[in-house]
Amino acid sequence: MILQEEKQRDLVVSREVLLADTQRINNGGNSFNKGKGKLHCSHCNGNNHTVDRCFHLHGLPS
Repeated sequence: MILQEEKQRDLVVSREVLLADTQRINNGGNSFNKGKGKLHCSHCNGNNHTVDRCFHLHGLPS
C-alpha cells in the first residue's frame, strides 16, 4: 500500500515537471537567448549576429 502511494506521488511530480517544461517551451522560454533581445546585423541584414561579428565583413574564423 505504501509503495503504491509512493509510485503515485512520483507520477504526480513527474507530470508537474513535464507540464512546467511544456509551458516554458510554449512560451518561448529558451533560457539561452532570454533577455538578450533579437540580434540583427546592419551590414548584411542578417539575424542572430551584429555588425561586429558579421562574417561578410570580417571573414570566417580560422
